[in-house]
Amino acid sequence: MIKFLRPHLPLLAIIAVSMVLQLITLGEWSYWFDEAFTSTLIQYDYSEIPYRTGLDVHPPLYYLLLKVWSGLLPFVEISWRLRLFSVALMCTAIWLSYRLVSLLAGRKAAYFSAMMVAIGPYVVRYGMEARMYALSACLILLMTIVFVHQTRSEKPWRWVVYSLLLGAVLYTHYFGALVLFSHGMYWILSLDKISFKPMSMLKALRVQWLMAAIGGFLLFAPWVPSLLDQLGHVNAGFWIPIISWNTFLNTLSQLLSFNSISSQFTGTLIAAVSLAIFAALTWAYGRYARQEGDLLRLNLLIGPVALGALVLAVYSVLPYTSSIYTDRYLSQLAPIFYAGLGLILYRLCSSKYAHKNILVAASILVSLVGVSSVLTGNGGPIGDGKFNDKSLAAYSVLTDEQKDLPVVTRDFWQYYTMAHYHQSNVYIHDKLDTGSRGAVLIYDRPDLHQSNVMSEEVLYVHDRSADDLGDSWRYVQNIYQTDGITIDLYRSTL
Repeated sequence: MIKFLRPHLPLLAIIAVSMVLQLITLGEWSYWFDEAFTSTLIQYDYSEIPYRTGLDVHPPLYYLLLKVWSGLLPFVEISWRLRLFSVALMCTAIWLSYRLVSLLAGRKAAYFSAMMVAIGPYVVRYGMEARMYALSACLILLMTIVFVHQTRSEKPWRWVVYSLLLGAVLYTHYFGALVLFSHGMYWILSLDKISFKPMSMLKALRVQWLMAAIGGFLLFAPWVPSLLDQLGHVNAGFWIPIISWNTFLNTLSQLLSFNSISSQFTGTLIAAVSLAIFAALTWAYGRYARQEGDLLRLNLLIGPVALGALVLAVYSVLPYTSSIYTDRYLSQLAPIFYAGLGLILYRLCSSKYAHKNILVAASILVSLVGVSSVLTGNGGPIGDGKFNDKSLAAYSVLTDEQKDLPVVTRDFWQYYTMAHYHQSNVYIHDKLDTGSRGAVLIYDRPDLHQSNVMSEEVLYVHDRSADDLGDSWRYVQNIYQTDGITIDLYRSTL
């Protein structure tokens, strides 16, 4: 066993470091809306999960797999259990990024890339979130590994695997398909004479690759009606802000340092420094360290984020569409991006550039600052609920007796959060609007309405709502109150 493990010890150490970074605060942050939605959704039967998520904005594969995972670990506390699935997947993504760069540039470069993936702020941040990004990242890396093998030694069965992986990506997160743009660009950049004329680019694409891609979309075809329905609701109005002048800069600074250009001076300063270092790194690499074939390699590694961001931005500004561009949705492409960043740093280390050590050290330091921002709850996407939701703090103040009481919530996000922590006896206020998109898990559940509460006392969770529980209930006392959440105790008057 020791002989077998010895060659892999450096990689195992790298993965272990990232795992520790993801686990160190795993139970500290509250489950925010999306995670609480996930926790509530997987309480439904397998047969109902696709229907429920079809009413939301995402496909169902992650939820189905998470339900299987959750069933295998019933002895683990629910918050840890669901997030551990993402930790395991993100650690797998580090190994897959090593395999990919090893194929592209050799083992030494692969170790450097794996290190940058391991300390990538988005890897740490979304490796400990109970959402589908880590699963999609693994599938994207697997797709790209299969693709690289096919560019060197084509075998028909690999195209079948490629189709299956693409289908799995589409059933996990729609934006995972953005990797196809970098795969298609690979064939164009492989030409002896590169041309970006439409017909020339079309002719450059391999027929076998196109057929494999079509095969993946055919596997996804049964879900297309749900996707079209989701797009209709999204285009009618979505929460994501419109594209602005600093959108791309913020995406890059988020990936590099988990900080963005905003009204906060410290975050803006860190973002600006990270962008300046990245610009200097890009210049130094292009001037002193670039090697033959790196254009193709970096297209597969950096390309998915660069081309993906551009595609999302173009879609978001089209007429009759709503913005779908948000940094979080690109987190599934973060591991492969960090792998490309690692390759650039490795090339620079091997170059004759006089200031290479300073630049490499500065780049690593930026990543570590980003990880620090993740672990301390500073920086991050504006409005990121994981860092401002007080639901865990609110639930922790309840006594054991209060935790046994039924809960009535005034909003659907409060319902999901309390359903996660309370696990049972959670109801919705009679005046709650269940027609909104976010209420898809409760809109047709009359059994969850307040009128079904059979208890002398109840906890009312709300956001300083003007609505009380009606004539059947009398206010007793406030138990917890903060800017985001209020918990009151009510007693029945019947």
